[in-house]
This record gives sequence, C-alpha cells and structure tokens, in this order.
Amino acid sequence: MGISNLKAENDYILWNRATSVHPHMMLGYPLSNDDVVLKRYSSESLASLDELRARVERRTLLESQQQQQQQQQQQQYIYGGAVDERRSILELPDDLPYSVMEMRDKFVKKNEVYKSAKKLSKLESSSQSSSFAPIKVGFVACGFNSKAVLYLSHDMFRFFDPDIVEIHIFSTGQPDPPRFIEDTMRGVDWRQRVMDTVDYFHDLREYKGDHIGLARYIHDLEIQILIEWDGYARQGDRAGGLMALRPAPIQILHQEFLMTAGAQYIDYIVTDKNVSPLELEGLYTEKFLWLPNHFFMK
Repeated sequence: MGISNLKAENDYILWNRATSVHPHMMLGYPLSNDDVVLKRYSSESLASLDELRARVERRTLLESQQQQQQQQQQQQYIYGGAVDERRSILELPDDLPYSVMEMRDKFVKKNEVYKSAKKLSKLESSSQSSSFAPIKVGFVACGFNSKAVLYLSHDMFRFFDPDIVEIHIFSTGQPDPPRFIEDTMRGVDWRQRVMDTVDYFHDLREYKGDHIGLARYIHDLEIQILIEWDGYARQGDRAGGLMALRPAPIQILHQEFLMTAGAQYIDYIVTDKNVSPLELEGLYTEKFLWLPNHFFMK
C-alpha cells in the first residue's frame, strides 16, 4: 500500500493517488507527525484479517483445483476433512492457534533437562562436547533467491554459533532459474550460499497458499524462535496468516517491513534507533530489538 498526497478534511482521509513503492517502505514510509498513527491503524487492520484472508484464499485455490479436475463431488484436500460447498471460508482447526504457554512450558522443561545433563557431562569429562540440541531458530520468507534482502543478509548465517543455535530456513518461494544464475548472476547463487551455511534448509514451495499446513510443519520441528522476513510485503507470495497461528513461542519481525505488524502474535521487531526511535515505541505492538548501526544484518 502506498500513500501520497494524503490529507485530512472534516475527519475523513482523502486518498488522492495510490502508488506502488518498494516493499521496504510499505507502511514504514514516514508521514507527518500528525498522521503517523495512521500506520499503526493500517497495520492493525491488516493483522486482524491476515489469517482469515489466508483461509479465504485457500478456499479459492481449492475451488480452482476442483474446477480444473472437473470433479463433481466433494474433495478430501486438507486437514482430513471435506470442503463444504455451503461455506465461503474454511474452518480453522480446533487446535489452532497453538498455545504459547504450552510451548514455553515444554521448552523450559527441556532446557532444564539439558542444563542438568550438560552439568553432568562436564563433571564426567571437561573435554567432552555436549550432544544436546541448541535453540532452534527459524527464518521464514518467500525471497530466498536473488532479491535485495538476501543480497544484504545472506552472509550473516555464517556467524551463528552452532553450539548455541540451530538454524532452520523455511523457504516458500521459487529458486532462481539456472539460466538466470548463469548469465545474469554470473554463476552466483545466493540461495545456495544460504543452504551451504545453515543447518537445515526447508524448501516448502508446496505449502504456498496453505498457511495451516506450514504452521504444522514448523511447529512439529519444535522451532523455539521464528523470524519472519516478509511482513506485509510480497503480497501473494508471503506466507500470509502463518504467524497468527503461533507455530513458535517467540515470533520476531525483521527485514522487509519497517513498521509495526500491529499484531499481538509478533513479540519483537529487529530494528534500529533511526527507523524505530524510542519516542515512537507506543505505535508498535512489538518490543524493540535494536541493532547498533542498521536494521539490516550484513
């Protein structure tokens, strides 16, 4: 959503012209101090409808598949249930969204077991390295290919300490075509660079348009911290509705979207003091995680 020549008259917002801006600026583009609260309201509106819209889009996709296959009877496509032709929106399964407290309690207990076992292993042999799994951190995005975000941040994965974190990439987008990599990128494949430096790279293109299936996949891997790179950018490609289902107990917004998500299910935003100054903290639903120089990790 782009905003230009925006003004208020008689308590009405006049949208004079719609513009298509770079996704980094979406809702993060600075308005005047009088209008800055509009960004918060816009984000809250998007957040409140994000998961519901994902189910509507899923329903539309299923109907399209039914028409293409020319099947007259109900189809058993998802969640072990049939699509009811009388409904326009798919029902959300009873176990979703996942319980944050249940996940946190589970991970706290596992961490206590880990610390006890690690202490015991040190007593037995100070040179013996621990075989216990570190914190599982996931990054989810549709742009793990030749995009500006990956150009600026693909190298950061080399610097994570494997004794502390286990990195999972959840990629829902397409890889670059081989000819594009060979000719345009001169053989440089940023997606492959990421794959070579992380613990697990999950190619989840089959979950595009299926936020419930994607949430179950991530939750089953027991991801403890989930970082989303798309925000409200890349509409049509992003994993819309995913974060609202709470597949991880700690969820973080980073990179593409500079403003608040306006959602209670996003706990933190990775930013800096220029993009998100302290005096605007009240406009964010997330807590700030300030990087020292710039919100991009380079």
